[in-house]
Amino acid sequence: MSIRFVPLRLIHQLLIRMENTLTFFLLATFLPYLTGDIHVEKIEIMPSGSPVWMLENEPFKIACEITMTVDDGSPQVHDITKNGFPIQQQGYTVTTTESVKDEKKILVHTVTKEATYMEDEGRYTCQAGVKDDIKIIKVFTVYTQDTNITSGEDASIRCDPEPSVEQLKVIWYKFDQPLEAIPGLLPRLKLSDANHTLTIKDATAADAGEYKCSIIFYEDTTIEQKFEKKAKMFGKPKILEEKSSVNGLKVMKNETLNLMCTVTGYPTPDVVWLKNGEIIKEQNIGEMMKAPFTLTHPIKNLSKSDMGEYSCSFENMMGRVTRSFVVDILGFEVNRGASVMMSDFSTLISCFGVFLFLLLKAA
Repeated sequence: MSIRFVPLRLIHQLLIRMENTLTFFLLATFLPYLTGDIHVEKIEIMPSGSPVWMLENEPFKIACEITMTVDDGSPQVHDITKNGFPIQQQGYTVTTTESVKDEKKILVHTVTKEATYMEDEGRYTCQAGVKDDIKIIKVFTVYTQDTNITSGEDASIRCDPEPSVEQLKVIWYKFDQPLEAIPGLLPRLKLSDANHTLTIKDATAADAGEYKCSIIFYEDTTIEQKFEKKAKMFGKPKILEEKSSVNGLKVMKNETLNLMCTVTGYPTPDVVWLKNGEIIKEQNIGEMMKAPFTLTHPIKNLSKSDMGEYSCSFENMMGRVTRSFVVDILGFEVNRGASVMMSDFSTLISCFGVFLFLLLKAA
């Protein structure tokens, strides 16, 4: 059996390779401390919790917050990845802000995108030196169903989140007001399918409006997340005063008259005021106003020219409704000369009638 000797040249090359490997290992392990990364105290991706839920088609936003001691300017290596690949290469925008608080430097890298899609689900990592934070992003969608109100019939709307997980809760509001705070609504209210379906029994025009479902993950915890979607009940305008369609108003001259109409309906109706069938004013219902809407048309220093029939007309895509007022102005003096002449003429006619009656009777 012969023994083959390894040339010294090959042994030398092997030792060099081992030295390079050891050097690389040492640098990878201790370089962050040598370059100042030891100053990183905390790193966190916001919002808190994991998984973090995102609503499809809504803006995408997360933020990586890095807290560190104020160092001597040594370079810091910050990296944000999605599923192991740099975030900037995947269609996201990253903006960075820097501030100092309590002698700590705060770096915030904000990752945004105009809209969230299912492909945005994944594993997001933010790394600074030897510290990192990892979040799992999950995307959900919400299917909504609107309805048109037919007076006296049940009306139902839906807010259906998918996937519907155990940590999720749905709460309904109308124009940001809790349903139980709306007079007369609670006894006619029915919620089903884990509150995903809202039904109002014997619906009326006053029930029309914009309803909001608040979708809550991890309710009443430090990692609570809230989202909102809208579902609508469309209804024809309805004037709420229980009065006749034509209202006679007798008002003294020189006074001020405020014509008033209160109406409900959704979408918010357009308003037109008319006098004797002619438009005198178009009135806007402000965006901040909530149904029922009360609008006024003041008429100051009343005179004869203000007499006539006034109307307030409300119209939306569901229909139109009108209320009218007949305005009569009192307090104007009657011409005295004309009054005396008419009185004398009436007396003469009466006397002639009596004379004619007696003459016919004698004959």
